[in-house]
Amino acid sequence: MRTKHAVGKNYFMETYSTFLESLNSIDAITIVAEVDHSSNASTVLNPKRNVFGM
Repeated sequence: MRTKHAVGKNYFMETYSTFLESLNSIDAITIVAEVDHSSNASTVLNPKRNVFGM
């Protein structure tokens, strides 16, 4: 599976917050974990975050 991405016009945290607000507004989705890989990822590539839901 190839990862898809897009370049945003907003700062990361603004985009990330909007994304989480959108997910939280949907009753069928529950965020069960957020993983911040920024400290490890910054030594290799751009900081990344993962969001897991059900």
